[in-house]
Amino acid sequence: MNGDLPPTARLFFALWPDAQMRRALVERQRDWQWPSRARPTPAEKLHVTLHFLGDVARERIPALQALRGELPAGPYAALRLDTAALWRGGIAVLESAAPPAGLATLQARLGALLRRDGFQTEPAARFRPHVTLARAAAGVSPPAAVTPLVWVAHEVVLVESRRHPPAGYQVLSASGA
Repeated sequence: MNGDLPPTARLFFALWPDAQMRRALVERQRDWQWPSRARPTPAEKLHVTLHFLGDVARERIPALQALRGELPAGPYAALRLDTAALWRGGIAVLESAAPPAGLATLQARLGALLRRDGFQTEPAARFRPHVTLARAAAGVSPPAAVTPLVWVAHEVVLVESRRHPPAGYQVLSASGA
């Protein structure tokens, strides 16, 4: 491993939008009237988290990359993003009024594989598929109407959330179609 990198990586598995879906998500983000203190999510960071792993020893990354091969190939269930909401803590999201069962099945399957390999995951019952549009958005009013987006994800990705230069998200590996 690169000697300049810290010994752990902050990792998560996610559904990653293609360029067209990313543009559509940014359009929905622009439908909000953000307060000045809000921190809209940069376009390149928009995604749906399946499982957040936190800090993981870098030597475990190859095993996590290989684990994706045990998931079914995409495309995955169509996620209809049709509801704008403000969650506790000022988190503005785009979510589904009726998440597809197939997506819950994918998330549960990935969770079972992670637990088998010694990772802790949140219970599947807590899974609320969403795209975080902004943080620190307390007081914002969600748009009254949302033009629904139907996202048929084609890949599950392993992502590192880098706190060191270059900061940001780096897709470590992808699966799917």
